Amino acid sequence: MLAAALLVVSAVCFLGPKSLFYLSAMFSGVLAGTVYALADFTAIVAVTLVLCAAALVLGVLAARREASVSEQSHPMNLPVFG
Repeated sequence: MLAAALLVVSAVCFLGPKSLFYLSAMFSGVLAGTVYALADFTAIVAVTLVLCAAALVLGVLAARREASVSEQSHPMNLPVFG
């Protein structure tokens, strides 16, 4: 069930605006909290928590990123003379 929700969130983030990465980060935080609260602490739970933390950090970083090439100076926006 959670894997299906993660797949949907990932697809929405891929196709939608970059601000939706915050949704992905929030989902990772909720997932980490749920796993921590409901599961006995085992190696699998530890790996899950580490992966959720990594997804949370990467989601926030992805939402805050800036384009490396501005739209104004992009090579595809050069004037065409002919």
